[in-house]
Amino acid sequence: MWDLTYTGPRLLDGQTIWGYTGGVKAPPGTFQVRLVAGGASQLRTFRLLADPRLPDVSQADYDAQFRASVAVRDSMNVVNEAIATIRAVREQATRAVEQAGRINRASDVRPAADALTGKLGGVEGALNQTRSESGQDPIRHPGQLDNELTELYTNLTGSDSYIYGGPEGRPTKGAMERTADVMRVWAPLSARLRTIIETDVPAFNELLRRLGLGAIVLPAKPVT
Repeated sequence: MWDLTYTGPRLLDGQTIWGYTGGVKAPPGTFQVRLVAGGASQLRTFRLLADPRLPDVSQADYDAQFRASVAVRDSMNVVNEAIATIRAVREQATRAVEQAGRINRASDVRPAADALTGKLGGVEGALNQTRSESGQDPIRHPGQLDNELTELYTNLTGSDSYIYGGPEGRPTKGAMERTADVMRVWAPLSARLRTIIETDVPAFNELLRRLGLGAIVLPAKPVT
């Protein structure tokens, strides 16, 4: 059964953030539903109506809220993909040192691995609060970019206006300004990570190749 929301953000295993992480609320409009059973298929059209208690919220307002919510959700996914890439590369760099140790070449690999993981850690620390491990840790440790995006997403599309979410309808000027602020923070971090992926990782892989060791393999979508 459809809960009247589109797919929410893709979270990482063990990610500790506060805020709404459910789906994006569908705006009022016309939708189709298909029922398939016993080899037969039926298609029906239905209308999702606006909240009658909010007569001043127009269709254009709901549409603007939906577009803004989807954009922030997609940004959350991109940031989380970047964090996952960082963790994958750091783990492989650590394993490379271990593999080099088996052929008594750890001293040749460790300095380069430390330099690479140090650069990656600098970016990760700005994207994710690495010290948060439990649901109460955000009280003690400030949230980073992933949690800032979650709070923004919460304001735009949160399902409970008392606990989560801002006003229904068109995003406020403050919400849109905050979206621009967060994207300005992400842009240089994305550029730093791209440089590491495109320059530092290939250089590290060349070192591993000369030693006859396996290269670091990047995820399918390393960074956007």
